[in-house]
Amino acid sequence: TIGFGFVSGEAAVYAYSPEIAEVLIIGDINQKIIAIQTLALTGTANDHEALRAMDQGALYVTGGARLVIMTDTEARDAMSLEPIEPPPSDLEKVTINNRLRNALGSALASRDLSAPDPKVRLEAAKRLDEGAPVTFLPLIVQALSQEKDSKIKETLLLVQGGIEIKSLDAARRLDAVRIL
Repeated sequence: TIGFGFVSGEAAVYAYSPEIAEVLIIGDINQKIIAIQTLALTGTANDHEALRAMDQGALYVTGGARLVIMTDTEARDAMSLEPIEPPPSDLEKVTINNRLRNALGSALASRDLSAPDPKVRLEAAKRLDEGAPVTFLPLIVQALSQEKDSKIKETLLLVQGGIEIKSLDAARRLDAVRIL
């Protein structure tokens, strides 16, 4: 498995490796997008919170490469979500640009496809319809197979078609044309 995060200078035991945390901190834009997509596809609930914090401008890094979620009232370790007392003083915001913001939006939406609230699932499907990456196709197909709401299913089919129309496989492109 690969891991994500540092706790007190040692690698945390999560679904990801310290390499992903490092990429989110110092990687180039393309590397960060791949890391975000990886977290969306196979991450834990804590990883999802870290992505949401990054999207909201609340993810910070300490000088010791520890990812921290800052709110108005507390500092939390981005991996364990445990409070940090006292809050670190050497924080630097993890910055994002529009490409990262779009990747984060798609990543968060892909995770929201399994939300219990149909309104959240519909909003997630609509967000993915704006341009989901091909790597999310398995999540979309899985969500389609489990979805009961016809409006959400219809939107997910459009997302699937939008992805498959770009396929190198002619049969998949033809299937996409039928869907769309």
